[in-house]
Amino acid sequence: MKHLMKWLLTTNIFISVVLPQNDFFLPDDSASFGIFICDFETGVFEEGTVLNVPLCTECDFNSFPFDVIFLEPGDFGSIQFNYSSTGDTVFYATIIWMALGEIIYPDTFFHADSFSIEFDNAPYPDTLEYSNSN
Repeated sequence: MKHLMKWLLTTNIFISVVLPQNDFFLPDDSASFGIFICDFETGVFEEGTVLNVPLCTECDFNSFPFDVIFLEPGDFGSIQFNYSSTGDTVFYATIIWMALGEIIYPDTFFHADSFSIEFDNAPYPDTLEYSNSN
């Protein structure tokens, strides 16, 4: 039993050190949304996730492509963001008195260490378009 515990501990450490951090795939033919959780009081980034959805070809590019469903809390409420193009839920959370609400979707988040920090500027986009509807 002692050898089994030692082997399991060693294997766990090996896997956590050897396996790479999460590489988030951001496909060119998708819209990618990052959802990040930060500590309310300190603003420190704690965890996050990235969702990829099909590009919205008929969205208004002067606004975010979300349909927001907000149920104002008395004691209980919720907020939900649906991607306008497909109707897919991008974010859903309950709002409960005394900070007891929770994030229902997305249900998988990765620790802040899974994200890398870029110190260089991001490259310019291939195309840049601006439209004025006035």
